Amino acid sequence: MIDKHEPSANACQRLRLQYVLCWFHIVKAMMEKLKALNLSLVQSYLVILGFTIVARSSHHETAVARWELLI
Repeated sequence: MIDKHEPSANACQRLRLQYVLCWFHIVKAMMEKLKALNLSLVQSYLVILGFTIVARSSHHETAVARWELLI
């Protein structure tokens, strides 16, 4: 599956990757790991939300600004 989000696609092209997992599968894998750490569902959702907001930023400055708003 291809994540069609432009920053993800650009990063994969620079790394010469042919495909990446879609966000659904990334989040699903993260939730499984967070469950293994015995985090509550609310804590897990906060981690996923923070990851999604920052990771899908198109520029470093945007990611930093979004992170600062989140915390």
